[in-house]
Amino acid sequence: MTDNTQTAIPQAMREIAAKNIDQARAGCDQLIDSAQKAQEMMTALIPLNPALQGLIQAQERAMKFARQNVDAGFSLADELTKAATFPEMLQIQSRHAQLQIEAYALQAKEFATGVNGANQKARQ
Repeated sequence: MTDNTQTAIPQAMREIAAKNIDQARAGCDQLIDSAQKAQEMMTALIPLNPALQGLIQAQERAMKFARQNVDAGFSLADELTKAATFPEMLQIQSRHAQLQIEAYALQAKEFATGVNGANQKARQ
């Protein structure tokens, strides 16, 4: 039988980790917001044509996926700070990995569909 005192994660350590995660999330949100604003400014400066419209849509989709994946990573980090033992952390990580694999597959499919549609529009 495993002794939980050896795998227990101290509450104080979990609280410090949670505060650090909140700070990291705030910084990351600012970075992503700045990137989106820069993308919007570039889009406004360039005259639209069918090929460029497809590129803009691909960039927007990539930014959406980046935001989803960053949010998923922070959700994982939040969950991990609530884990009281190392085995519980492993279970949380395993579940997250499975969900992210599914999310990546869906994102890849959506991205490919969008790129193919943009290519067809550009050729017309």
